[in-house]
Amino acid sequence: MGTEIRILGGLHLVRGDNPVTLTGARQRAMLGYLTLHPGKAISVDRLIHVVWGDTPPRHARHSVHQRIHELRRKLSASGAESTDVRWEPGSGGYRLVVDPSSLDAAVFRARAAAALDMAGRSALTAAVSEMRHALALWRGRVLEGVPSLTGLSEIEALENERLEALDHLWEWELRLGRHAAVLPEIGSLVRAEPLREQTFGLLLMALEGCGRRTEALSAYADFRSTVRAELGAEPGRWLQEIHRALLQDPEPVPPAAGDTGLAVDRDGTAFTGRRTELSLLLQIAENVVSSGSAHLLTVLGEPGIGKTSLVREVLTLVRTQVKPVWTARCAEEQPASAFTPLAEMVAGEAQILVSDTPEQATAKLADFLPGIDPAPRALLAGTLGITRTTGLEAKDVRHAWDLVFRDKTREPLVLVVEDVHWAREELLTFLEDLALDLAARPLLIVCTSRLDLLTRHANWPTGTPGTTVLTLGALDDVSAWTITTGLLPDASQEQRERVVVGAGGNPLFLQQLANAAHLDQGGLDAVPPTLEKVINARWNALPADDLIVLRAAAVVGDVVWAGAIDAVGAALCGSGAPLPNVPAAVRRLCRLGFLRRSRSSIVKEEQEFHFTHAALRAIGYEGIEGPARAAGHLRAAAWWQELPHGRGIALGEAANHYQRAIEALGSCLEEGVRLRAMNALHTAAEFAMEQGDYATAVDRLTTALTLAEAGSADRGRLLLDLGESLHHSAAEGASELEEAGRLLARWGRPAPAAKANLFRGWAAWTRGDGTLAERFVRRAVTEALGLPVSETATRVLSVGSALLAIMGHHAEATIAADCVAESSQGSEDHRLLGNRGIVRLFAGSPDAIYDFRAAVASARRNGFTVRPSSWINMISYHTTFGDLPAATQVFREAEATSGYRYTSVDCRWLWSIGIRLRFWSGELDLLEIADFVPQGNQVDSEVIIVRARMRALEGDWVAAAEDAGLAVQIAERTGSTTSVFTARCVRAAFSPDVDPVRGLLTSDRPVTYPAEVGVLLPMVLIRAGSPEALADFGFVPSPWLSAAEACIAGDHRRAVRRYRDIGSAPDARWAIDPTTWCAAG
Repeated sequence: MGTEIRILGGLHLVRGDNPVTLTGARQRAMLGYLTLHPGKAISVDRLIHVVWGDTPPRHARHSVHQRIHELRRKLSASGAESTDVRWEPGSGGYRLVVDPSSLDAAVFRARAAAALDMAGRSALTAAVSEMRHALALWRGRVLEGVPSLTGLSEIEALENERLEALDHLWEWELRLGRHAAVLPEIGSLVRAEPLREQTFGLLLMALEGCGRRTEALSAYADFRSTVRAELGAEPGRWLQEIHRALLQDPEPVPPAAGDTGLAVDRDGTAFTGRRTELSLLLQIAENVVSSGSAHLLTVLGEPGIGKTSLVREVLTLVRTQVKPVWTARCAEEQPASAFTPLAEMVAGEAQILVSDTPEQATAKLADFLPGIDPAPRALLAGTLGITRTTGLEAKDVRHAWDLVFRDKTREPLVLVVEDVHWAREELLTFLEDLALDLAARPLLIVCTSRLDLLTRHANWPTGTPGTTVLTLGALDDVSAWTITTGLLPDASQEQRERVVVGAGGNPLFLQQLANAAHLDQGGLDAVPPTLEKVINARWNALPADDLIVLRAAAVVGDVVWAGAIDAVGAALCGSGAPLPNVPAAVRRLCRLGFLRRSRSSIVKEEQEFHFTHAALRAIGYEGIEGPARAAGHLRAAAWWQELPHGRGIALGEAANHYQRAIEALGSCLEEGVRLRAMNALHTAAEFAMEQGDYATAVDRLTTALTLAEAGSADRGRLLLDLGESLHHSAAEGASELEEAGRLLARWGRPAPAAKANLFRGWAAWTRGDGTLAERFVRRAVTEALGLPVSETATRVLSVGSALLAIMGHHAEATIAADCVAESSQGSEDHRLLGNRGIVRLFAGSPDAIYDFRAAVASARRNGFTVRPSSWINMISYHTTFGDLPAATQVFREAEATSGYRYTSVDCRWLWSIGIRLRFWSGELDLLEIADFVPQGNQVDSEVIIVRARMRALEGDWVAAAEDAGLAVQIAERTGSTTSVFTARCVRAAFSPDVDPVRGLLTSDRPVTYPAEVGVLLPMVLIRAGSPEALADFGFVPSPWLSAAEACIAGDHRRAVRRYRDIGSAPDARWAIDPTTWCAAG
C-alpha cells in the first residue's frame, strides 16, 4: 500500500486510507512546491523565496534544511519506500523522488492524455468516461489552504489544464448529442469564468442544441459587450463564427481542435483575406513540426499592411501542434544591448520582474531553464542583466542564447520577432545563424519587418533552403469590403466605398478610417487623405483627461505601465500632481483601440499595456510640444531609475529618455539635467560593454560626450570607454585613447590612464605597427607596476605582459606576469591564465600548455565560449614544440566552433594558421595564396613566408627571394621578434648575404626555434661554412632544434625522421640532402 501526495484540492499526504500529519505551514509549503516539480532539483534559495517571500529570516537556509529533514523522516515512517526528498549537490537543492502513480496531479494528466488519444481515434464514449475519471480526482483548487503558494504560475497552469479538460469533455458530450445533460455544467463554469471564450462557445452550442437559439444570441451580445468593456477587444474568430452560424441557422461550428486558450492578441476584427499567404505559412509551420527541421520565415510589408495579423492567425490555427510561442519585439529606441528584445522575452516567460533582486531573478531563471547547467545559466543571467559577469564578450552572449534555444527546441517552438527592421545587426546575424545551427530542431523563426530590411541587411537569407521571404501587398477589394462592412455595419454603400478607396488595401488605414467615422465630425463626407490626419483626428476627439493619459503613454514608449503614465502625465501637465484615475482612463483607451493589455508585466504590481500599432503612438507623440516632451522624458527616466534592482532594460530605457529629453531641450540644458543624463548614458554604455555590444556602447558614449565639459575627468572616462569600444569594434579609436590618457593623467587617474596607453599599443599591434605598439605597451606596463592592486591595473599588466612577450621583451613580460600572479592568486579568470601561458611560451617553457588548458577548462566551467585566442595559443604551443598533428587537431576543433562566434580578426588568424598547417602536411596548393596581398596585420609575414618556401620548392628562386624580402619588411614593422628572425632566415636562404650568420646572430632572436624556419637555418649555416654557429643561437631544446642539429651533423636519415615525426613534409623532403639545395647563385 503506497503513500500518495494529493494536491488537487488541498495538500494531503496519505498512506493507504490514513492521512500523515504535516506540521506547520512552512513544511506544507515546501512539500507542495516540490510536488509541483516532481523529479526536478529545486534550489534552497527558491524554496526560501516561496516560503518567506522577499523578507526571509536570517536563519532561513537552516530552517529549510531542518524542515526537509523532518519531512524525510515522516515519509520514511509512513513506509514510502519509493518516495523521498533527496539533496542534489550539483544544483544545491532538493528533489522529490516519487512514483508518478502516487501523485494525483500526474495521474490526472496521464488519464486526460489517454482520453484525448481515445477522442483522436473517434472513441468518444470511452474518451468521455476516461476524462470524467480524470476530473474526479479534483477535490477543490490546487494546494488550497497553502497560502504562501497562492498565485504561482505552476498552480495557474494546472488549474487551466482542468478547465481545458472540462472543455474537451463537454465538446465530446455535445458531439454525442448530450446537449441538455451538459448545459448546467457548462453554465456553472461560465458563471465562474465569464471571459473564457472556449467555454462560452460551448455554452452557445449547447443552448442552440436545446432549441434555445434566441437565448444564445442574447448571451453572445452580453458577452461581446463585456469583452469590449473589460479587454478593449472583440470576441475571437471561432466565437464570431459560432455567432454567424447562429444568425444563418446552419449546424453549429465545432470547436477548433485543441483550442486551449493560448494567449494571442487580437486586433478586434476577424481575420479576413490572404488565403494564399495563410495556406503557405500553415504549410511551413506544419512542415517544421512533422520534419523536425528549423525554418526562418520573414514577412515583409509596409506599416499596417497586416504582417502581425497574418502571423497571429497562423499561430491560432497551429497552436495545438506548436506550443509554446515566444514573442520578442524590437523597438525604434536604442536597446540596452543588441539582444535586449530576446532578454525581455525570456524575462516575461520566466516571470522575472525588473524589480526582482538578483537572487529572485536567478531562481526564476533556474526554474525556467532546468535543462541548462548552472555555469552557462549563470552566464545567461549576466546577459539578462540579472548579475554582473566580468569578461563577457559578444560571442559569449550569442553562445548563451544558443543554449537557451537548444534547450527549448526539444519540442516544437515558435519564435516570433516583430519589427526586425529596428533590430541591431548582431541580433539579425544571430537569428540568421540560429536557423542554420538548429537546422535539425523543430524551430520556426518568424520575423516581421518593413520592406527596407533587405536593403539594410543585404545578407539576410532570401532563397536558401530552410528560409522563406513573403512580401505582403495590398488587400484585395473583396477582403477590404468584408472588413469595412464588419467595422461599419450601419454605413451606406457610398460611405463604405470611400473608406475602401481611401485605405488603398491597408488594413490599419481601414480600421482608422472606420474609427474616424464614429467621431462626431460629419460622418464620412470628407475622408482625410492621409493616415496621419485620421489618427490626429482620433487623438483630438478624446476628452481632456484621456488625452493627457494617452500623451503620457506616448512619451513612456510603445509599452507602458499605469505608474509610469501617472508620473509622466503629472510632468506634462506641469502641476506635478497625480493624474485622476489613470487605470480607468487606460481601460477607456483600450476600448477605443489605442492600447491593448499585455499577457504579462515585467514591473511588479503594474499592469502592462502596449499601443495597438506604432503609428498610433508616433503620430500622437509628434503633436506634443518640445518643453512638455522634455519634461515628460525626464520624469520617465527618473521612473525607470527609481525601480529597485533595475536590470539592463531599466538602464537602457532611462538612457533613451534622457537622450530624447536632450534632443527636445537643445541648448537649454540645466546643469543638473546635464550631469544626470551624462551619467545615465555612461552607465547604459558600461552595461552594453559588459554584454560585448560595443556598437551600442559607441552610440551611448558618443552622445554622452556631447554633455561632458571640455578637459574634465568625466570626458576622460568617457573617451577611454569609447576608445576601448572602438578598438573591440575593429575601428580606430586612437585619437580618443590619446586624449583620454592625457586627461586621466592630468586628473590623477593613473590606472585608467595606463589602460588608455595599453589600448593604444594593443590597437597599434593589431594594425601591425610594432614600433608604436612597443612604445605604448611598455609605458602602460611601467605605469601599472607602480600602482596599487586593482582590477584595471591587473588587466593592464596581464595583457601588457603577453604583448611584451610576443615582442621579445621577456624580462619585462615576466616581471609583469609575476605581479599579476601575486595579485590574483587562486583566480580562475581564463583571460589571465591565457596571457600567463603566452609569457611562458615565448620564454620557452613547456609548462605553458598547462596555462592554456586551464584557460580553456575555466572558460567552459564558467559557461563562457572558448576564446579563439585560446585555440590559437594551444596551436602555437604544439607548433613551437614540434607536434604538428596535435596542432592540426586543435585547429579542427577551433574551426568546428567558429562561425558567427568569431570576429573577422579571429577568422584571419585561423586562416593563416590553416595555411601553415596545410603547408607542413603537404596539402597546400601554391595557387591558393599566389595572389595573396598583405592586409597590414600580424599574419601577413607568415603567409608570405609560406609562399616564398613553396615557390622555392618549385624552383622559382627569383619569386622566392622577392617574397622573402617582402616578409622581412612586413615582420620588421610588426615588432614581433619571432616573425622578424624567421623572415630574415628565409631571406638568408633565398638571397645569400655576404655574412648571413653574423647578421642573424647580432639581431634579436626568439628563445625557441621558430617552426616556420624548419630546415632553412641549418641550410644557411652549412652553405656559409658555419654549422657550429647553431649552438650560438641558444635555442631551448625542442624537436625542431633536434632536427636542425641532425642536419648540421650530416645525419640526413635522422633529420628526415625527426621532421616526419614533427609532421613537416616539406622539411623532411629538403632534409634528404641539404647540400644540393642552394638558392640562386
